[in-house]
Amino acid sequence: TNHFGDLKLLLKMAKLIKEAGADYIKIQKRDPNTFYNNKELSRFYYSKFGNTFSEYRKGLELTLDELKEFDRYCKKIKIKWFATVLDAESFKIINKFKPSLIKIPSTISTYKSFHDYISKHYSGPIVVSTGFTSKKYVDYILNKFKKNKKLYLLQCTSSYPTRDQDCNIGVISGYRDLSKKYQQIIPGFSSHDLGSSASIMSIAAGARMIEKHVFYETKPWAHFDKNALNLKNGEFKKFVDSIRNAEEIYGNEKKIKLKSEFHKYNKK
Repeated sequence: TNHFGDLKLLLKMAKLIKEAGADYIKIQKRDPNTFYNNKELSRFYYSKFGNTFSEYRKGLELTLDELKEFDRYCKKIKIKWFATVLDAESFKIINKFKPSLIKIPSTISTYKSFHDYISKHYSGPIVVSTGFTSKKYVDYILNKFKKNKKLYLLQCTSSYPTRDQDCNIGVISGYRDLSKKYQQIIPGFSSHDLGSSASIMSIAAGARMIEKHVFYETKPWAHFDKNALNLKNGEFKKFVDSIRNAEEIYGNEKKIKLKSEFHKYNKK
């Protein structure tokens, strides 16, 4: 939601994300009326939209027409997009666009009735973050979404920013081991840490999807995570470049003799 409900800003961000070399843009979609209770919606919250949390949350949401314009623009600049969906109504809206992916965030790891709804109505590739959960949740997800064609299972730590000692990149290696048994699994990393070190290490651990928060500008009234990377000053592009470099360094897992190799000493 770092576009602050401003379509023009979102399109500007999309252009910079594409230029940085990312494969996808992810947005969020939720229906504030069903996601929050009346007490939460009525509490005081100052923003440019008004003085209640309800006005703030509703102001951040993109309309169907705005989503259509966003979809057209992404196709024009040739970048894919998908969405985190947090409720059934939002899923219905996003599903109109025939998404190649949808995401279930850590935020709603306890929303089992919604998980039931998604598993019943969607069998395509799905992304699931595992922040603030344990192995029990992973087992639950594997069972709940066993019919989905692909399951991008993202190691995630729900602290903002995440300390280095809490990144637990080793969990990704565990997901990679699981993928040998459950071939639908694609291991990944949802990065809430600062910089790129953990994301680079995640490549070596088996991550094949990396998610990173980005921003173009900040607002004093907006929710903002300090782990987000700046699009305006090229910080995000440097991050993407470092990931691409890590992919090259990782190479492939089959040991072969390379054309660039030679013996320094040849025994004749």
